[in-house]
Amino acid sequence: MRINQFLSQAGIASRRGADELIKKGSVRLNGKILLTLGTSINTLNDVVEIKLDNGMWEGVSISSDKITYALYKPRGYVTSTRKQGRAPIITSLLPREPRVFPIGRLDKESEGLILCTNDGEFAVSLTHPRSHVPKKYRVHCTIPRNYTENILKSKLGRIAKGVKLDNKRTLSSNITLVRYLRPGMIELEITLREGRNRQIRRMLGKIDLEVIRLIRTDIGNVSISDLQLSEGKWVELTGPQKSLL
Repeated sequence: MRINQFLSQAGIASRRGADELIKKGSVRLNGKILLTLGTSINTLNDVVEIKLDNGMWEGVSISSDKITYALYKPRGYVTSTRKQGRAPIITSLLPREPRVFPIGRLDKESEGLILCTNDGEFAVSLTHPRSHVPKKYRVHCTIPRNYTENILKSKLGRIAKGVKLDNKRTLSSNITLVRYLRPGMIELEITLREGRNRQIRRMLGKIDLEVIRLIRTDIGNVSISDLQLSEGKWVELTGPQKSLL
């Protein structure tokens, strides 16, 4: 088994995240710091350790119990398993054992539904570029004073067809004007089928809309309303619930 797959199955990080840990010198194999990506290990005989935030090393093993949590990430929390500055991390809201890692990301200023798991294969099935699992968001944003409703809807329709971000066009999305919250501020419902870095904020920025609040409400057919989740709370997903993803 490759080392990044092993770390993913152990709930330490996604495969890509595991590669980053190796690059940082935070993984030891049989007592030696591992710097080679793609290394294969013997899960029965080899000893794998990771470097903790406090500088100590801890052994890693794969749990036979596969678990997936649905968490309402509060605003201000970082989507990570490791501390990054003073901001709290989302895994601090979850049980310490078994270790889990987030599937995908929500930026620090966003909130809402995120999944955390120790099931590497399940995570890959959701994040693979061909999966296109829909994710729904409620977005509060400001609009320029000179935007009439017709102008606004025209511009929203244009970016829904796709825009260029980092020299690559986004997939088409569904964008609905839900309501005017007050003069100059609206609520949108947006459904994406991919997950670029700060994608919604950057898409709306193309038409001079500034995001004030961004809440992910649904992943596939799993929603925070159906799960009755409030900020900072979590539930363990059942098999039937996972199948909705």
